[in-house]
Amino acid sequence: MVSTRNAVLPRTFPVACHTDYVGRGTCFVAIPGQKLDGMLYIPQAIAKGATTVVVQQDVKISKDVLDLMNIHGVALMRVENARKMLGLLSAKAAGYPADKLKIFGVTGTKGKTTSVYMLEALLKKMGKKVARLSTVANAINGVELPAPLTTPQPDYLHQFFARCVQEGVEYVAMEVAAQAITFDRLETLSFDGLVFTNLEREHGELYGTMESYFEAKCGIVSHLKPGAICIVNADTLYGPQVVERYPHQTHSFSLVNGPSSDNSHVISNENEVVVHELDRKIMLKTNGLVGEFNLRNFVGVVLMLIRNGCDISALTQDVLSLPKIPGRLEGYTLSNGARAYIDYAHTPGSFESLLSVMR
Repeated sequence: MVSTRNAVLPRTFPVACHTDYVGRGTCFVAIPGQKLDGMLYIPQAIAKGATTVVVQQDVKISKDVLDLMNIHGVALMRVENARKMLGLLSAKAAGYPADKLKIFGVTGTKGKTTSVYMLEALLKKMGKKVARLSTVANAINGVELPAPLTTPQPDYLHQFFARCVQEGVEYVAMEVAAQAITFDRLETLSFDGLVFTNLEREHGELYGTMESYFEAKCGIVSHLKPGAICIVNADTLYGPQVVERYPHQTHSFSLVNGPSSDNSHVISNENEVVVHELDRKIMLKTNGLVGEFNLRNFVGVVLMLIRNGCDISALTQDVLSLPKIPGRLEGYTLSNGARAYIDYAHTPGSFESLLSVMR
């Protein structure tokens, strides 16, 4: 049974954008939210002990709030971009812990959670200490924490990374949502490797066109460390476009096209996956991957490990038992003998893939 201790992270942060994390001496960053403006919470932050308030350069602060700040001796900092400053200040206050970790990111419309759970399981199989940041739950060396967002705000992220360093974590497997890129949650972060699973219509409330959504997703490539690679699923509409745009920072794989100079070819049957990686052939025995989409997720994370020089001999020596991921094709046998499945599918493409597998 997985341990759950909510006290893994501190109850208050040195830098915070949410008053839940504000305590004595906190620097409160009032970011402009999609629904509510952080400016509304300055009085509450001061009441909880904030000693510095950061706001956007052009915002107007009421006389009442200014008087409150003067009474409590709260310093005011005006910045051009409060969201970016949140990342900068959070990283600095935590001692830049991300620099001491190897961080692997997964982005895409579908498959992020599954890929991150797979990546965590494979790294553990290799004997590594791993942390996870995902939609379902976060975890540090198997100790689970609630997940506030798919990709949390920087104040949470850097406290999470700081705890990872304290616990001896080597690798972090992290979901990266398009919103995290758009809203500067990745400020100061660099990835040792990325997987780009796919791209389909989603988040229309924020991205009015597929082009704008695609642009947001592509922004993650700018966060790769020098020499690091993004593994791209080439059997999708947008995958080849990512490779064409970033030829020196991507490597693609295909289950459809044969081996070529610029991608990895994959062959699979019920219990075995064979990856033709340029002049190498890597055979992985699995306990049976359900669905071609899960095979693509699996190959993406394996290739990222290979491209990062990880010793995958532990993955090729025996059968890989992949994790049961909450809400992702999660099967149950009912009392009448019928089988029921729970899945997070919520886009047309997801339903099409899932229902074809179920049939």
